[in-house]
Amino acid sequence: MAYPWGMVRLRAVPRVVLWPVLMVGCTGGEEDRLPRVEDYGSGTGGQSLARGGAWGQGGEPGLGGLRGGGGEGTGGISSETTLHGNLFTTNGFLFRLAGQLFDFSAPAISFDVRADGMGNETVTQRTEAGGGDVEMPGVLESPTTWVLVSSQDEDWYSTWQAVDLTDSSSETLFALTGSDMVGVATDIGATLDPEAAQIILRVQDSRGVARAASAQATGVGDIAYSQTPRFDATGPSDQFGFVVLLNVPAVAEPGEIDLTVTPASGEVIRVPVRVEAGAVTVIRATVPE
Repeated sequence: MAYPWGMVRLRAVPRVVLWPVLMVGCTGGEEDRLPRVEDYGSGTGGQSLARGGAWGQGGEPGLGGLRGGGGEGTGGISSETTLHGNLFTTNGFLFRLAGQLFDFSAPAISFDVRADGMGNETVTQRTEAGGGDVEMPGVLESPTTWVLVSSQDEDWYSTWQAVDLTDSSSETLFALTGSDMVGVATDIGATLDPEAAQIILRVQDSRGVARAASAQATGVGDIAYSQTPRFDATGPSDQFGFVVLLNVPAVAEPGEIDLTVTPASGEVIRVPVRVEAGAVTVIRATVPE
């Protein structure tokens, strides 16, 4: 059964080499990165812009900046760890200056969790309906380990997020509910393309406090900015820092595109992001204060 908001059934996700991590704006070697969308003949490359700050605030996913820097990154880490997490489904955006991005509900159905593992492998686990505990040994230990949460039920998006697994903290994992994406699109009069990717970005400072900003990506269909209590097509965002990029060009295999994020300071930051057709990526970007 097809739904207008573009959820996808779980499919095999080919494992490709995860690009190096830590600093936004630093380019790793060609052999260390995911295919870019333009590698498949769709879209164009991002611009080379100012280096961004570090990412990741713990709890909900943050990114460490996805292209390497300072000699660190997933390409140089060869150890594994156990992913400890709690799985939820979203139940609306939370307009807060800090903390979690969504209201959460306990999962009513089974979900499949897939994480980057060692040696270009993936590690998978299925959670039971009503149970959200995740314990996955053999997962890549990295400041930016990508995790995909999927379900056979089309009421939820396949949801990409990145977690910092360099410590033993329990991670908050989630699947985005389709109605949450539909609500954003409805606010700005847009229609979601089921063959495109969707990106939910929250911009914040190094303390985890949200910051007003705008963002752009090559080929993006529409952009929605938080203007509490709704979203608006006119940017920049309000103080809650949400920017939602709708109908982003993507293909059926995980790839990489660049976002350009512009906070109130005016410094333009390049943010490489993993995308996949029919899926949503949820990220936080830390910008200079």
